[in-house]
Amino acid sequence: MKYISQYSDRLAEAFKRIEELENENKILRKEITKYRRTHPRSSTTHSMESPGLSGSPHYTLPTLSSRNKDKSELQDACNNQRESKLPTLFISGIPYRYKDCVPRQVFKEEKRSSLPPPPRCYPGYMESTTASRHHASDGWAWPPKTPWRKEIPGSSSCEKIHPIPDPPSTSPPTPLPTDTGVEVEIKDDLEERSRLDDNLRFKIEVWTDTKTNLKYLRKASKIVQKSIFDARKNGGLGIRSPEIFEDGPHTILLGRDELMSWLGDVAPETLLAYNGYSSQQVYCSLLGTVYLRNTISHPSAWELQDSREVDDLLRRAQRVAIILGNEEGTLEIRAMRDALRDAASKFLQCIKDLYYMTLLPDCDMPEFGNHHKRLFKWALRRSKNWYEEERESYKEVLAVASAWNLRRQKDGSD
Repeated sequence: MKYISQYSDRLAEAFKRIEELENENKILRKEITKYRRTHPRSSTTHSMESPGLSGSPHYTLPTLSSRNKDKSELQDACNNQRESKLPTLFISGIPYRYKDCVPRQVFKEEKRSSLPPPPRCYPGYMESTTASRHHASDGWAWPPKTPWRKEIPGSSSCEKIHPIPDPPSTSPPTPLPTDTGVEVEIKDDLEERSRLDDNLRFKIEVWTDTKTNLKYLRKASKIVQKSIFDARKNGGLGIRSPEIFEDGPHTILLGRDELMSWLGDVAPETLLAYNGYSSQQVYCSLLGTVYLRNTISHPSAWELQDSREVDDLLRRAQRVAIILGNEEGTLEIRAMRDALRDAASKFLQCIKDLYYMTLLPDCDMPEFGNHHKRLFKWALRRSKNWYEEERESYKEVLAVASAWNLRRQKDGSD
């Protein structure tokens, strides 16, 4: 009991001392608070000190990022000076210096600049070529120079050389001939009368008969061949490969390689200009018929049944006929495009009429063509992944397709 009472007295003294210290701490905290109110602490810190700018507003003071940027620029300049002292290696007469164990080409420093050139730290495949530099420069003119051929001594063949194109000319463009205005008026008049840009536009897919569409495309292809033949007969389209025009328009092939054999890799500046159209316009319109030729040579039901795709191919042929001045062929192609539009509109109207019949029980379905059946199957299969807007656009087609599919299942037919 003696030992217990002794330790209990010590604990009581310790608790009393702790209580005194806590009271003293509270008093000191109150005094510190009063001192802070009467003597506010300066808001400047070590990280924000800026010698010589103590009286400036805070928004004019440099930040830590800007000060580090100045240090990095100075460090880059020192690194560039250190790199300039490295030994130079010449490869094919071009100076190189090693940087990060990779040889980098050394570019001459301009006299007007006192700073070293920026290091080229990107790989070689990202370097701009001569063609891309001329393409991006001001005054770049289309088309570039055509390659010329150079005979190799001791060889019967010719080597195709691609010379480096000259810098773009800054001279003003050559004025057009005085009679160009009349030709442009005639050109625009034929283009407007034939409604070249009156394309087939529907909100939904409309498929038409493939046999009829293929017949339209073949007829348009013959009109293109005749337009090219007549233009060449009248002295247009240059003088390359005249032998392909000797037997008649049926020998003119519209494949890409066959066209480029006499058109060239690029259109010359004035050789193909015809009927008030520039050489570039003639060149691009003729190469646009390659898609027409491919569809005819390799027919596919999925391409031939698409009315918008067929209308676009017919428009390409009509464009060639307009440029080459074949008015009769232009109007004939326009008539085929109108017939295609009528067939597509007739099918849409039939779908709208049948839509109200599908609301009635046991409605009778007419006989549809193969392209219509493929459209119904396509709509039923794809509608599962459509958004609400697409389903609303195809509402009538889906209703008729569902009724047709139900009758087909009952009859057990394909």
